[in-house]
Amino acid sequence: MRELVASFLNREVSRRGFVKQLMALGFTASAAASILEPLEAMEGHAETAIAADSSEKVISGTGGELLAAQARAAGVEYLFTNPGSFEVGFFDAVVDDPQIHLIEALHEGIVISIADGYHKVSGKPAFVNVHTIAGTAQMAGQLYNSCRDGSALVVTAGLNDNEVWSDEVLLGPRPGFDQKEINRQFTKISWDARQAASLPVLLRRAFKVASTDPGGPVYLAIADYALEQKQVTASILPSDRFLLRSRVHADPAAVDQAAGYLIEAQHPVIIAGDDVWKSGAQQELLVLAEHLSLPVVRPGRPEILGNAFQSFPTAHPFYIGTWKM
Repeated sequence: MRELVASFLNREVSRRGFVKQLMALGFTASAAASILEPLEAMEGHAETAIAADSSEKVISGTGGELLAAQARAAGVEYLFTNPGSFEVGFFDAVVDDPQIHLIEALHEGIVISIADGYHKVSGKPAFVNVHTIAGTAQMAGQLYNSCRDGSALVVTAGLNDNEVWSDEVLLGPRPGFDQKEINRQFTKISWDARQAASLPVLLRRAFKVASTDPGGPVYLAIADYALEQKQVTASILPSDRFLLRSRVHADPAAVDQAAGYLIEAQHPVIIAGDDVWKSGAQQELLVLAEHLSLPVVRPGRPEILGNAFQSFPTAHPFYIGTWKM
């Protein structure tokens, strides 16, 4: 699959040939179309960039300044944080930034909660920084909630490297352990960075992974010496070069089959999950329920009163409560 995509992007395979080979691998026509759409967008952006030669900027500065520049290019407006000394190379670059505004909280759990709320309201990936290994551990409870909700959070943290000079370092991992592994189970991916020149590309990757459906938190630990290194040169890319949202097209045959099941069911019930409100499909669901007189429940536990965001109006006569998962 990877080789097929590379062949298409390198113009070694035509559009028709690409779709034909996808279908030979078992993909439906609609699935092939959903794969092809972002690839064609990437190709179009690449051609525009080559023609204009203005979308990519090469800048020099400290590792922290490169990180801040790529964050600005990604459209970041807020940095949610509980700062610490090992991130000073980053905060020196953003403290007076006219675009990135710092939202400070006194505990990492609160930081993640605020960032999660920002993502849910705005639909944009939230940018977070926590303090080394201690802050990384303290955010775990709320990061779990964000992971379960599929919230797009880009979480960075200072890394006091326990592989440099000594494995007994203040605010560093204990001997034999790794900071990025602490909360890996609550993220889509966790990794660390030790080279200043790599920070822009790693941040682009973080935003891409966090915001690609299904969304979720990612974690990037950055060594303090990488943030503070001076006279580093790297490329900064705008968000439309790496934040390419895919549009998944429903398979018509699968839709027809689901409609048949729904019509033939003796006691059908709609279970309205979070993907309804996330995709803005509340009105369509309401119309469907009213057209077929279908009762609606939400997944969850009865003792939890509800979420801030609902997929179906709880005051509607067709809403019958919570389905215990």
